Amino acid sequence: MKTFIRIALRIVQIMVGSIVLYCFIMLLLHNEPIKVFEFAKTKGEIIDIVEQKDDAYLVTYEYKVNEEFIRTKSSIWEKLLYENEKIVEFNIAYNKLFPSIHIINNFTLYGKYYIGLVWGLIMLTIFILIDVYADKEKWAERYRKFFKSL
Repeated sequence: MKTFIRIALRIVQIMVGSIVLYCFIMLLLHNEPIKVFEFAKTKGEIIDIVEQKDDAYLVTYEYKVNEEFIRTKSSIWEKLLYENEKIVEFNIAYNKLFPSIHIINNFTLYGKYYIGLVWGLIMLTIFILIDVYADKEKWAERYRKFFKSL
């Protein structure tokens, strides 16, 4: 049972660590917090707008990179999408090495990666502290009693 607890903690640490790594890589691809990649600018064309709840819209748009069109979707607030009741022009800045990584009108659409990075680091720290300092024998005994009662 003690090895089961160790394995479960390792699996959780690997999963949370992979989330942290993914968020960090996505931030680097968006040139956050340091400038690593070169970005080019192009115009985007809106294909479809679907109204969602809380003044948000799901916008489907495409932009041209090297004679190829890249179509994607983003959830955008109404204030960012409309200006004086007209749809704003979509200026796309895309990563030259990875064209699907892009920024619309200099809006930070990558804030979710900062949130994922911070929460992931907090959770990873908690699980590592549990792994290092917790009394695994006590946990094993508690789970052993629980599984025997089933």
